[in-house]
Amino acid sequence: MEDNFDEDLINELAYKWLNGTITEEEKAVYVKWTRSFDNTLLELPAGYSSSVSALRDRGHAKLMQHLAIIEGIEPKRYRLTRNWWKIFAAAFIMVVTCLIFLLVYLNKITPVDLQKVSQEIDVAAGSNKATLILSDGRKVDVENAGAGLLTSDGGIQIDKAADGQLIYQSANNNAPAKINTIVIPWGGQYRVQLPDGTKVWLNAASTLKYSTSYTGMKERRVELIGEAYFEVAHNKKQPFIVQTSNQVVKVLGTHFNINSYADEKRTVTTLAEGSVKVTTGGTSKTIRPGEQSIVSSNKIMVQPADLKVSLAWKDNKMTFKDTGIAEVMRQISRWYNVKIEYQGAIPEDTITGTIRRDSNLSSVLKMFEAMQIKFTLVQTTQGSKLIIMPNHN
Repeated sequence: MEDNFDEDLINELAYKWLNGTITEEEKAVYVKWTRSFDNTLLELPAGYSSSVSALRDRGHAKLMQHLAIIEGIEPKRYRLTRNWWKIFAAAFIMVVTCLIFLLVYLNKITPVDLQKVSQEIDVAAGSNKATLILSDGRKVDVENAGAGLLTSDGGIQIDKAADGQLIYQSANNNAPAKINTIVIPWGGQYRVQLPDGTKVWLNAASTLKYSTSYTGMKERRVELIGEAYFEVAHNKKQPFIVQTSNQVVKVLGTHFNINSYADEKRTVTTLAEGSVKVTTGGTSKTIRPGEQSIVSSNKIMVQPADLKVSLAWKDNKMTFKDTGIAEVMRQISRWYNVKIEYQGAIPEDTITGTIRRDSNLSSVLKMFEAMQIKFTLVQTTQGSKLIIMPNHN
């Protein structure tokens, strides 16, 4: 037996869905109504938001039989009567509610999470954010602290400079060494000057563990998760050691970058000045300025480095050179604190270009648009999500 859906009832349910007052019983009726459509693409006017266009391109939208009444109407020189306004109002409600239903059930987003379909969504760039964990477990929100003395730990004074960086200063040369940890969240970055004068730039989603004093120690050892650029203060008597999950880097005084994120398949050490020795699985190799080591599966490969690409983040840029989409998306995800989702296989495109890291996400997406990479950006209660679509061109 064929169901007869009253148009006024459907419109009422649509409004209830939008304002969150719909009951489970009413929702079941509404869902049943949406499933009664023919599986035909809904052709939408040009100029709709990327979310709507993406739905159309993916073939997710369905043609509602109620809209057949406006087929063949040309948008020119019509004086709309009161009845025509009713028709267009009803049609608009049906289009919007159908799109909301499809976004909810196909993208697993609840109705209250959705922005209006035509609304522009953007995400601000990352900024200086960090949490300092002291030796006794106390946590200090560095971002919101004022300049000056931040705190102290075991006789070591920790200051926050006017430019935001943390500076460790020993008030007592015999102060016992304590272990501090600085944690950079997704969408953050920070700089810290260690007790020996070594300067460290930390990228988003990174953690550095270090000692508050190196007095009497044979080496200056730190532990890194994520990415950091080091300008190591020279001390021939105390080598500087950076330990990651799969390698150890030993230096006396030099400038270098280490990329060692857990979601990357390899650890890359890029040298700008001096020399460093990289060790993994019992194998060691020395790299020189302009080179980089790549560690994967306990093997080390040394190759020429493009410093403009590898060190761009430190200079407030994102630079890509024939970089695969997946790698680009991981960088974007960490810096803009957005979740990345792929609808289908990951596109095989590569990206070449440079943008400023203080640009909003929309600036990055313009690069994608120029390359015909399809995407949609949505906002949920869990944060922003960038959905990458298959490219069928």
